[in-house]
Amino acid sequence: MTLRAISGVIVSRGRPQGNVTFNFSDHRCTPGYEVAEIQDTDPNRRRFRTKPCKVVSLREIKVVETDEAWPTGRPETIKYAIGDNIDEDWITVEWQTITSPESENPPSQIEEISFMVIGETV
Repeated sequence: MTLRAISGVIVSRGRPQGNVTFNFSDHRCTPGYEVAEIQDTDPNRRRFRTKPCKVVSLREIKVVETDEAWPTGRPETIKYAIGDNIDEDWITVEWQTITSPESENPPSQIEEISFMVIGETV
């Protein structure tokens, strides 16, 4: 049994929402995005035998300060959402920054998302 681990950082370029697919065999990703700091323990880049384990997390966020309030008078709330889908060949990560629909300020942003994938190879 040979284990393979891959890690990297998705650079969202300040987009408030988006999705990136990263291919394990050639380390390519969705055009217009960048995956930085790629570490791969398998120089031959063998395919995973089954769907590998993964961890996806926010790494860097940009919070835009505001004095705005929701129509209810409560302070503006910022939510960060990330999701993922994975198989033996790729991982897709999607994200969204959600702020008050009435906000005139630019939304807070997810700047970087890190991931790590570990599994047995063929």
